[in-house]
Amino acid sequence: MTSDGTHHSGPAAPIAPLEPPRAGGAMAVILFGLGPLLLVALAVGLRAMGRVSATPSVEHRVRTWLPLVEEAAAEHQLPIALILAVISQESGGRANAVSPQGAVGLMQLMPGTASDMAKREGPERPDRYDAKTSVALGTRYLAEQIERFDGRTDLALAAYNAGPAKVRSWMKERPAPSDPKAFLTWVRFGETRTYVRRVLAWRERWERSLAEGDGD
Repeated sequence: MTSDGTHHSGPAAPIAPLEPPRAGGAMAVILFGLGPLLLVALAVGLRAMGRVSATPSVEHRVRTWLPLVEEAAAEHQLPIALILAVISQESGGRANAVSPQGAVGLMQLMPGTASDMAKREGPERPDRYDAKTSVALGTRYLAEQIERFDGRTDLALAAYNAGPAKVRSWMKERPAPSDPKAFLTWVRFGETRTYVRRVLAWRERWERSLAEGDGD
């Protein structure tokens, strides 16, 4: 995501010189010593920090959907942290997220994948923007990949990103190593390699976060 730039229509107004502090105090002396330009930079930086802190973090947004994730995890016998990790990487917890390739929603489902998963129950053209639908169908698809690849989460995540057919073609050329570092080297697509690494990192983060929550 890129932030909106602010353009000025004319030159900035001159900054009036500061008068020396009349009252004593270390803080006043320090601020005066910084100089006008540094003070302006400090003010801009503080405003920017305020904007960042006011923006919900990915973890905060994703945690909003925890009840839906718990329901889907129980239905498909998947770890809650794994589903949360996929959502964190796929959409950052934004239900209205859309990728350049046309994937939509919390778990970034393509139209064909969503329709495939929905045929078993529900409409053939599901609302991919609907949070509950996205989590339910995305979790079902992830569970299918884990089953397809004999319980290997790393292969399932690679398939979630690159497609199961592509992962199977890599396996025909060379068996997938079980060592995590060797596995990432084995993955042919740089995008998929990064995706798997980040989802696994998110899973560890969510495992810690959920464990800390249980301890409260």
